[in-house]
Amino acid sequence: MNKWIVAGVVVVIAGAAAPWGTGVLTEKQWAEGQKRLNGQQLVVGVETERYDRGYLGASVAGTVQFEDPDSGEQLEIPWQGQVSHGFVSSQVDIEFGSSDSELMQQLFPAEKPSLSISLNAWGTAGLVVAVPAIDARDEATGESLKMAEAVVRIGVHDAGDSFDLVLEWPGLVARGPDVELTLGDVTVNQTMSRLRGDVWTGEGSLALENATLDPSGQPGLSLQGMSLQSTTSADNSDSFSVDSTFGIEQVVSDGIPSGPHRARFVMQDFAVDPWNRLLGAFGDMQMLSTTAEVSSLSRQALLEQQMQAMDAVSSALRDLAAAGLSFGFPEVNLEFPEGQISGEVMLYHPQLTTEEGEALTLVMQRLTGSMDVRLPVDLVESRPALMEELAPLVQQGILVRDGGDFVLKARLEDLEVDVNGNRFPLPPMI
Repeated sequence: MNKWIVAGVVVVIAGAAAPWGTGVLTEKQWAEGQKRLNGQQLVVGVETERYDRGYLGASVAGTVQFEDPDSGEQLEIPWQGQVSHGFVSSQVDIEFGSSDSELMQQLFPAEKPSLSISLNAWGTAGLVVAVPAIDARDEATGESLKMAEAVVRIGVHDAGDSFDLVLEWPGLVARGPDVELTLGDVTVNQTMSRLRGDVWTGEGSLALENATLDPSGQPGLSLQGMSLQSTTSADNSDSFSVDSTFGIEQVVSDGIPSGPHRARFVMQDFAVDPWNRLLGAFGDMQMLSTTAEVSSLSRQALLEQQMQAMDAVSSALRDLAAAGLSFGFPEVNLEFPEGQISGEVMLYHPQLTTEEGEALTLVMQRLTGSMDVRLPVDLVESRPALMEELAPLVQQGILVRDGGDFVLKARLEDLEVDVNGNRFPLPPMI
């Protein structure tokens, strides 16, 4: 009997302590997730200004900052929420915006954008981002915005090393005094797993059923059936490849339909470690450029850090090339009433031995490539502005006529480009 009493006491104590332990783990997971998000990019920043943890829950508040990397302009949105602690999981419910904001009241008078997160002790999480429908109009300017509710669902697994994302959004209609924009039926699906560092493998797709841009007094533009399919794969942990296809079923511009259009982009056999170093170096350069005006560093110190970042970019590029790679557009097909524009542009770098890689000073030294483009003569001649742009290329022999097409064939090798028999040396610094 005593052993059952002891077991019961242990169960009661464990049950009573579970919400407290879950709360401690949740706060740690929250801090780690915020640090990872802020450290991996510069566009969105999350700050937690208050995390008051209790026994069965917590009260949290902070801000989200959106920054334009080019201009440095920032948009700050406050958030506040509640955390509920369970036995092995927590539920976080966050609401964005402030009741003091005139814009938020105008766009979301009844319900604010929200984020719901389910965090589990074993390293999985489910996120639901909901942006309520918008029906707003500014009587003074005549501008209006009608937007359907948007919901994004994200599943996070393996302690953040894999995720899946689904977005289904019926679209919006935005009107102004001089223009009207519509977007219809947007769908996004993505499933990714971390290979190493910032390299992820998996599949993703984006589809936009229709879009129109109708400026007053000018020809309109409409798109039908736009899609993007992308796959990132890895045969081993040392290299990865990307295969992306972009397509549009129909484009109507100035009342003239064209399509379907299709372009395929590939990156083949890119070395993982040099690519991660390259991304890190680019991130350092971007950070230095966006903080240059407010940094307390002296001009000389800032210049030295920028030069170090540029050296890191150069070193990563050389190692990336030495490992062997190819990239470009193996397929471009654009359909017009006058005919098809077709093309292919690819660049290659051979894999080098260790000795050859150490001796490599310029990526362009061993880079080879090819470019083949065909333009229908009828299409060029039906557009006087395009014909005027291309006329000098025809006169120089860069574009040559082959039956009903203008043709450009180019080959890159040994720092020299051969364009339809015309040779052009390339500066090695490119």
